[in-house]
Amino acid sequence: MDPQRKAEAGAAKQLMAKALTLDPNCDRAHYQLGVIARVEGDMDRAERHFREAVRVNPRHLEANQEIRLIEMRKKKQGGPKGGGFFSR
Repeated sequence: MDPQRKAEAGAAKQLMAKALTLDPNCDRAHYQLGVIARVEGDMDRAERHFREAVRVNPRHLEANQEIRLIEMRKKKQGGPKGGGFFSR
């Protein structure tokens, strides 16, 4: 997602959505839609697309990496609540 080409994101989304209507098991389209969703800040939608890409193609390296990153961020954000050394 080149920042100078951000205006093309809408057209790219349409192309990927069309690809999925032609082939719902297109791992590349799911991956690209996941990247676009991540760039737009919609992490739930991004995760769904990455997981779908991996379901279709378990060896999709980039989608697997994205899922690992999302899971690491979730773990980091959902760390221990209260009960720490300085909590009262």
